[in-house]
Amino acid sequence: MQVLKNSSIAIGIEWTLHDSVADARKVATAKGKVLAVRKIIAGECVQGICTAPPKSKKLQAGALLVAAAANDALVYESLGNGLAWVCAIREGIPLHGFDVVVDEDSAKSTLAEVMSYVPAAAIYGNTTGAKCTLDELFAQLNAADKKAATLSAPSSLVTVIALAAILVLLGAAALFVYRHLQQKTSGEASTARQWQSAEEVRRAQEAFNAEVAQARLRFWHARSPTRQFALWYDVLRSLPVSANGWTPSTFTCDLASCQVVWKRDARALPSAAANLPGSASPQAFNPALNESTTSFPLGAFDSVTHSEGMTKIDRYLLDVGVNVNPFRLILDQSQTAVTVTPPAGVEGVTAQTIGQEGVWRATGSNPLLAPGFLHRIELPGVALNAISIKNLNLGRPQYTIELEGRYRVGS
Repeated sequence: MQVLKNSSIAIGIEWTLHDSVADARKVATAKGKVLAVRKIIAGECVQGICTAPPKSKKLQAGALLVAAAANDALVYESLGNGLAWVCAIREGIPLHGFDVVVDEDSAKSTLAEVMSYVPAAAIYGNTTGAKCTLDELFAQLNAADKKAATLSAPSSLVTVIALAAILVLLGAAALFVYRHLQQKTSGEASTARQWQSAEEVRRAQEAFNAEVAQARLRFWHARSPTRQFALWYDVLRSLPVSANGWTPSTFTCDLASCQVVWKRDARALPSAAANLPGSASPQAFNPALNESTTSFPLGAFDSVTHSEGMTKIDRYLLDVGVNVNPFRLILDQSQTAVTVTPPAGVEGVTAQTIGQEGVWRATGSNPLLAPGFLHRIELPGVALNAISIKNLNLGRPQYTIELEGRYRVGS
């Protein structure tokens, strides 16, 4: 857990789903010195837990603040120290495992992954293409929204002290009776605790198995590479060869937006950078390099709902790479495991690996031939995540195009 700079907003919180508030409270209480917040949706309890800071102050769960302002939302907030906050909200619920503070590279990968789970969600934060900043988003909230997102200790200290005092008085008055009953009921209590523990493990395992089953279904889903490229190519085709002496020199895109770096010709006016196509921040113009950067936000579209994919898809892609293609495909065979982990604090339930994930890259020189190449690799688990064109010259029919994506192999 971290706190956003100059705020009382907690980020990087663990979110879990429970059948009731009582069940959620048990989990929170068992963790010791933590802060918790809960939200009831459709009869179920969504609970967020984080470690209580040494100097406790009123903190608010950032994910719940986002959920109060937008029913479906993605957050990418660079924290300025090499880390970023990524958060996903679907139908008003923070998604388990997607309220994290990680390094910038991991954050971009996490955002790309979760976009397939919430394809229609807008992005908020300080990233390029964001709908608005977090300050602007949170400005829409009222006092009730902020109060509902406030983190607190699982139990009240005043209540605990009062109950302790009552128990001491009762114990002094009935010590003899208590000792007598303790001997009689110790065996029954032990059996009850064992049954309760086994029941909790069984319910936790059932809930986790359902989560794994959903993850296996989503594992093969992917945004269509040809449709993704079409979005980028539409932006590329809209660029002029030159705009008042400024020419596009670099073109890069991810799943959220495209960025264009413009170079200023010797006789072009620096002030003309303000009228370049796309949107630019006040810091976009670099007078030392005579260049400016503008961005183009992209529309979203649903992922393709694939069934089970090829177990040897990496071998197929290797074969595609050695064949004569308009694009040269290179496969990174160092794969990482895609693992579903149970919520922290749940005992008796182990993580499950549902497959492997790797990176592919391709280079070509003619954008008109890219759709045909991408159609050959439009398979379950294969996605296109980024494009880069350096030394762009729209006056020439060909230039070096670099594509990057991911592929998945079933276990």
